[in-house]
Amino acid sequence: LIIMIYNNRKAFKLLSLNGNSFFKVSKPSTRKQFIRHIRSYNPTFVALQEVDNSDNPSSHFDLLHQQFVCHQSLWTQYCGLVCFDPSFSITRIPMPEDARCLLAQVTHINDFIKPFFIL
Repeated sequence: LIIMIYNNRKAFKLLSLNGNSFFKVSKPSTRKQFIRHIRSYNPTFVALQEVDNSDNPSSHFDLLHQQFVCHQSLWTQYCGLVCFDPSFSITRIPMPEDARCLLAQVTHINDFIKPFFIL
C-alpha cells in the first residue's frame, strides 16, 4: 500500500508493507534485495509488519536500520516504522503490551505540517 499525502507546504509518501519473511536473519540476500526495492519508491516513511525478530532482536533491528540507510527507525518485536526524511521526527507513543502494533507521533522540524500519528 502506497499513500501519498499532499499539503500546501510539504508532500510525503508512506508505504505500508507486510514483510512476511523477507527480513529473516537467515535470508540476508533476499532481505537486501527487498530493501533496495522498497527504497526505489523513495518513501518518506515505511510501516512494516511481520518483521522477524530473531534470537537477538536488538542487533537485528540495528542491522535493518543500517540496511535501510534511514534517518530514524522504531521497532517492536513484530513491526517497525522507518523514516527516511530528516525533516521529520518520529516518537514512539507507549501502548499496552501489544508488540504487534506501534504508535508514533510524527513532527516536522519546521512545523510545515501539524503533528500527526502513524499506527
